[in-house]
Amino acid sequence: MTARSSQKEKTHSGDASNAAEQDNAESAAYDFSGLLEAMPSWLVSTLVHVTLILFLAIFTFARTSEKSLVLNVDANDYAEVFTEMEVVDYEEVEFEEDSSMEEMVISENELSLPAVNSMVANTLADSFESLDLDVGLGELVEGLEEMGQEVGTTTFFGAKQTAQKVVFVVDNSNSMTKGKFETALNELSKTVSNLTPKQKFHVIFFSDTAYMMFHPKPVTKLIPATEENKDRLRQWLYTVEMCLKTKGAEAMNAALMLKPDVIYVLGDGAFTDNTTNLLTAPHRRKIVVNTLGMQVSGKGSEQLKSIARSNHGKYRDVSAAAGSAQKARQNPIRRNRSRGKVWGITLPAVAKN
Repeated sequence: MTARSSQKEKTHSGDASNAAEQDNAESAAYDFSGLLEAMPSWLVSTLVHVTLILFLAIFTFARTSEKSLVLNVDANDYAEVFTEMEVVDYEEVEFEEDSSMEEMVISENELSLPAVNSMVANTLADSFESLDLDVGLGELVEGLEEMGQEVGTTTFFGAKQTAQKVVFVVDNSNSMTKGKFETALNELSKTVSNLTPKQKFHVIFFSDTAYMMFHPKPVTKLIPATEENKDRLRQWLYTVEMCLKTKGAEAMNAALMLKPDVIYVLGDGAFTDNTTNLLTAPHRRKIVVNTLGMQVSGKGSEQLKSIARSNHGKYRDVSAAAGSAQKARQNPIRRNRSRGKVWGITLPAVAKN
């Protein structure tokens, strides 16, 4: 077979092949077109919408990725900054675990604070601005305990008062008979015996004048309630004598000058001077004055009640102890109607009839 014949055969074969492919394409197009015509309209619409949504999603993703990959960085702007930064070497520090806190056990008793009464609370409130807060828990507890010991409760003839400093002003006039004075001395001795060493006290008697504690060798200040001072007071009390008149102003002025927390005033009748006016006049004192009437009535009772009301205090009626009148008859205490060397020092040299 010649070359020309062979080439004609290939050409004829190619044309036949192309014609077959064209027939297949037309047949497929016809088939697809027929398929679309056979599909319901709602399905065609759905396919179109899904295709559009997919296209939009792919387009949007491509735009976002393109933007996220664009970085506008000029290396020359920051090169100088990074080259000037210093590198600092840090040494590693090893911390040792402190196991002491694990071993420390604080009991409930160690943390409990002592009870603080109202006077302590007021003292703390007044001095809070000057309080040094740079103290430990142990020092704080110790300080509160010390304050609690200093401020105790004084009970005189059943009249209770919280006080650190207390003064007793007691009537030793000649009218304190039938066991009244003996009862006052016994109660006074018992009250002072119950004071704590951290408390301070003083005793003043009044009749023709004021007789300070330990007269005729008086002390003019408050003294601590130590056992030595308590014993000294008991010995002195049973040397005290009674005297004419009932002048209390000098004794009350002396008591106020001592600046105690509380003053107890005990009497059996009306004052014969200006004591009531002195204590009921307007004032700014914070000293509490409690008054006790020893079987007193009438004017004397009203005076004592008025004094208590005017000085933040209370009034209380008291009586001679049972059996004290008989003891007074058996061992009478001297009653001075004229001037003596130790007692009745302001009375006339000769008693008036």
